[in-house]
Amino acid sequence: DHGPLVHDPHVGPDSAGAAARTPGGLRRADGRVPTGSLLAASRCLNTHADRLWPSWAFVYCDLDDFKQVNDTAGHFTGDAVLRTFGALLKDHARQEDIIGRLGGEEFGWVLSGCTTEEAVQAANRLLTAFRATSCDGMGRPCAFSAGVAGWQANDPMPESVWDVARPADRALYQAKAQGKGRVAAG
Repeated sequence: DHGPLVHDPHVGPDSAGAAARTPGGLRRADGRVPTGSLLAASRCLNTHADRLWPSWAFVYCDLDDFKQVNDTAGHFTGDAVLRTFGALLKDHARQEDIIGRLGGEEFGWVLSGCTTEEAVQAANRLLTAFRATSCDGMGRPCAFSAGVAGWQANDPMPESVWDVARPADRALYQAKAQGKGRVAAG
């Protein structure tokens, strides 16, 4: 066993010096690149979650006003913001968590063994750190909105991790509607 799968969001097809890459930057915690993707990792999670953890949660993050960042500060700045967020997410995730860039400015974070409330607290810690971090080329603090949903051992087993991600996505829209830069539970 080489440890859990993690995503390295600041390693991608345009990252210089990355010796081995996967389409989504997915890696094991020991740095070895597995075959598969975040989707494959989620299938593994689905197969074993009920035996491994009494609960787990999905945090769906979306960087706020990202199109405006690209349009006003340029795509190089937008890329720097993505790398900064990806590095912070990796630093805040535990080794047993699964993290990944879902597309564009959206990221997913599966927190194993966490309740929804604990995942909300973790997402709020990440939000505080992101706001306090200097993003290259940005004249203002960066923020994200997040939605959180979870699974408990006494809940029916979802067919897919995406069955938990969907309510997290709905909660994300709720956070955006409440003024952005916040975390909402679904």
